[in-house]
Amino acid sequence: MAMRVATVVLLVCVAGSWFGAPAFADELDDGRSGEGGTAGEAPAAVDSPQTERMQAVGICEQTVAERLENSSAAQWPDRGQYRVTRQGPGQFAIDGYVDVQGALGAARTTWTCRAIRGYGDQWQGVATLEQANPASAPASAAEPPVPADRLRPPAPDAREPLPAPPAEAAPARPAAASREGWSEVGSCRRLRVVDAYAEKYPNKRMQIVKGAVEYSGVQPIRNVRVCASGTCVLVRGAYPPLQSGAREPFSIEVPSLETVTVTTECSKLEQTAGP
Repeated sequence: MAMRVATVVLLVCVAGSWFGAPAFADELDDGRSGEGGTAGEAPAAVDSPQTERMQAVGICEQTVAERLENSSAAQWPDRGQYRVTRQGPGQFAIDGYVDVQGALGAARTTWTCRAIRGYGDQWQGVATLEQANPASAPASAAEPPVPADRLRPPAPDAREPLPAPPAEAAPARPAAASREGWSEVGSCRRLRVVDAYAEKYPNKRMQIVKGAVEYSGVQPIRNVRVCASGTCVLVRGAYPPLQSGAREPFSIEVPSLETVTVTTECSKLEQTAGP
């Protein structure tokens, strides 16, 4: 009985070695392949914001230098003086300046650049340069100051005659005083009748002529009268006189029904020369 049990146990162990070893080997191979795949794929590198900023500034300085006439004489400021604005992932706008030494000294050129991170982590820059400010001339090239004695006017020669004083102009005669006076005129020019109409009353055999007079002359007028068929009315008396642009209404009762003609009369202010 004991021999049978030992024989069964031996068969079980042999079978386990036959069927269990390949499975264990397969698991071991799978584990090794997984580890090998993990080790073969390196993790993607991610730049920090500070690194991206420095890369953008560097490509902009390179782009600006390519557009300078004498890039070897360029003096770049500290990068902390640039104004850097992040506009999005891998996009920066940078404002800066550069000093370039020339024959007349240093000239400053301001620039604006946009840096973009493209395919394959390659940076590209597009820069715009403003015209350089002209440098002041060195002291050696400046003109020497003019001596003070050359600024003074030369002293007059005692032998030369002095210019004669200008002759005094004869006093002008005062203009003759003019006098103003009012003159009576039969009809006034620039005085016209406007908006005239007649209201007729047949039972009374009369009519009332109404309207207005309008003056467009220069000199004032007074004693303005309006007449119709021998009947006159005073529209404006002696004071105040009628000025240019003024308008006065009138109304005349005419003892007839016939069509009438309206006329005007006035006194005009005129200037006459004195004696």
